Amino acid sequence: MSIDESARSEQIKNSICNFLNVIFCEVKNVSEDHIGHVNHSQDSHFEVIVVSPSFTGLSKISRHRMIFKILDEHFKLGLHALSMKLWTEDEYKNQ
Repeated sequence: MSIDESARSEQIKNSICNFLNVIFCEVKNVSEDHIGHVNHSQDSHFEVIVVSPSFTGLSKISRHRMIFKILDEHFKLGLHALSMKLWTEDEYKNQ
């Protein structure tokens, strides 16, 4: 992972943590799994796991929309794909 890739991961994590009350947040760059795909770059594909009480009472779609809204600027700057696992603390404990 290059410094720039690590920086993008940290920027994504910081954006999420600055907006939500986060218990756990992990951001993983999986761009190397997409070499040869259209719109591929070194830091374009990520997976996130977020555990937050902010998700309580929200549907899966509402949670995803929340994260997409938080990361809107990142998508404008080259983030292409995001895989998300978004849980409340109770949901995470039951995984």
